[in-house]
Amino acid sequence: MSPITRFIFIEDDDMILSYLQEDGKSVEPKFYLSIIPLALVYGCKGAGMGFSTFIPCFSLVDVIQNLRHLLRGEEEKMTLKPTIPSYRGFKGTIVNDLAFDYTYIARGLIEQVYATTLKIKNSQN
Repeated sequence: MSPITRFIFIEDDDMILSYLQEDGKSVEPKFYLSIIPLALVYGCKGAGMGFSTFIPCFSLVDVIQNLRHLLRGEEEKMTLKPTIPSYRGFKGTIVNDLAFDYTYIARGLIEQVYATTLKIKNSQN
């Protein structure tokens, strides 16, 4: 495991994890316990429990700042930072769609990849 990984997966949790066995040796945990909700940082799409889901990527810094405010009991709107999806390297703009909660509009250059597939590119490319 990379040393930087220990900032997200705390060593003290290792003793409570269930480990996979390979050739009689303990190799890695069945799952890791992160200190932040990684689905918000890396995004997620798929189906779970019969429901389709799509969670966009958010800024790691924004997620951590808001978690700190929540843990301190500072849930007021003044304290929590509005989270807008964030994608490393994307130079376009992403804004809230005011007509719907939790819906966003991404603006950039659009390239038609296939008949039914569009790719939103950086506005400078």
